[in-house]
Amino acid sequence: MPDLGRVGVDMTDQRSLTLNEAITLALENNKDIEVTRKNVKIGPVNVAIHGTVDRSRQARPDVTVFNSVQLNFTIQGTDGATAATHSVIGQYGAGVVRGAPVPSYIEELGSPSGTETFVALKAHVDNWRWRGVPFYLRTGKRLANRQSEIFIQLRHVPHSIFESMGALVQPNKLIIRLQPEENIRLLVMVKEPGLDRDGIRLREVPLDLSLTNAFAGERRRIAYERLLLDFIEGDPTLFVRRDEVETQWEWIDAIREGWASHQMRPQLYAAGTWGPPEVIGLTERDGASWHD
Repeated sequence: MPDLGRVGVDMTDQRSLTLNEAITLALENNKDIEVTRKNVKIGPVNVAIHGTVDRSRQARPDVTVFNSVQLNFTIQGTDGATAATHSVIGQYGAGVVRGAPVPSYIEELGSPSGTETFVALKAHVDNWRWRGVPFYLRTGKRLANRQSEIFIQLRHVPHSIFESMGALVQPNKLIIRLQPEENIRLLVMVKEPGLDRDGIRLREVPLDLSLTNAFAGERRRIAYERLLLDFIEGDPTLFVRRDEVETQWEWIDAIREGWASHQMRPQLYAAGTWGPPEVIGLTERDGASWHD
């Protein structure tokens, strides 16, 4: 079992409907776009998969893809039976984003809708490496910030030599930011300089690695350029295999069936916030918090 307390995966957006979604709306006769089907499957789930998959000793694309497929079969935690307690869904109302007022989802759509624009899930990866580590996945539209990141919090140490001296020790945290700027940040506890007569004081200090600054002179390729080149060269490492997609869809469909059986409806949240208030309880019940 890893020495990890929890893993959070965020893929959040300040925007409302994207161009692709608007086109899909027109093609489907104004049928709503479900965030669960679009964002959860291609967003936090894929990030979690590629962040936790075991790598082979050799950089072989076929082995990497096979490991990703195998890991998909181990995703558990949220299903039809636990949908009510392991997930939160919401729909944004009117609010303020970047200092400007924005309309609600229903106002933009032009008709009443029960479609979710926000989803938060609790899941587990049932294998020897990640067993016992909760994964909290969150994605949505019109939220407080646009970001894609993996937040990893280590476990509390069972014994600290500093507690008897009055110092409060917090678990170390690793934050891997994928966008808008690539960044790796390690938050560690260090002793504040000075005498210890009034007790030891610890402070959380970040160790930052900004890939944007480190490679400022390098040309940054967009994601699709890399994928097209990999496709031409026959490298499937970053692509998703069909059985992997089908497994993820089965998991998502089971969650949606659970929402229907529990008659769950999206909870309203103001645009420009981090989602419905109920999402706080999803992590607080386990003694954790979202990394906002």
